[in-house]
Amino acid sequence: MDFTARLPAIQASISQRYGSLEGRRVVLGFGGRALLLAQACNPAWPHRVVGAATTEAELLTLVRRERPDLLFCGDRLEAGDPIALVEAVHSSSGPTRVLLLLSGAGHAARAERAIRAGCDGLLVEEHLGEGTLVGAVHAPCGGGVYVDRSLAAAYRHLRDTGSSPPSAPLTVREREVLQLVAAGTGNNAIASRLIVSRETVKTHLANLSRKLNARDRTHAAVIGLKLGWIDYPES
Repeated sequence: MDFTARLPAIQASISQRYGSLEGRRVVLGFGGRALLLAQACNPAWPHRVVGAATTEAELLTLVRRERPDLLFCGDRLEAGDPIALVEAVHSSSGPTRVLLLLSGAGHAARAERAIRAGCDGLLVEEHLGEGTLVGAVHAPCGGGVYVDRSLAAAYRHLRDTGSSPPSAPLTVREREVLQLVAAGTGNNAIASRLIVSRETVKTHLANLSRKLNARDRTHAAVIGLKLGWIDYPES
């Protein structure tokens, strides 16, 4: 595919992409060494990358030792299971969010496994040149969730597994708040966007957690996406 016409837009997005990671600590994990080195040597990453590896065991060790904000991992490693890695990272109750890059055929089955494992972001490799990486990086780092639109069917397929209907209908404003949460928008930014106070945003979030029986804001966003109450965050 010829990306020449898209280069200006791709280059223009670089500062926005890495601006989302300001102050964040990142671990990179890819089975392909060329991809891993390309990411690790990117001049915009070095002061943020605290580890990089090609196997499940090495990556889990790095995550437990470094406690990064983000693990950006491919779904094909030199050794081990990336989905098992997602499960292990989340079971540790640390701060690390996981963004998984899906490559090759058979996305649906791997996406469902990743969703069940609690993956915070699912990105499809062939859509990287379409501007999706900005949203995919920003949403998990901001406490939201990112799912490539091509995986919507796999995500919605799980709406009946662990996601009960809301105990009461969501108001229009609650849906607006939930949509912004899914995009990784912080409370202050939500308040500014909706022209309300930060305390009002907190009240809406408390109501959403109660109605959706959610553990936290991220879980509420996941449930909202599964049930089709909100749209997938734009890239």
